[in-house]
Amino acid sequence: MTRVQSPPGAQTNINYLPQLAEQLASMGKDVARWLGRAGLTIENLEEPDRFLPIETYCALIEDAVELTEEP
Repeated sequence: MTRVQSPPGAQTNINYLPQLAEQLASMGKDVARWLGRAGLTIENLEEPDRFLPIETYCALIEDAVELTEEP
């Protein structure tokens, strides 16, 4: 998988991550562990103004895809 190339310091909002966390939880995946890899907690998902470096955000998405074991 190709990593996203972004400008240094680029960030994005976490708006999509709560939905992804909910889907992972419904599949029986350990959401706290998944978030912990990026230094986040479940409580952080309740912070609508939280931003992450794009690289961290993309890594979480890629990790989630791997956790689901789905194509």
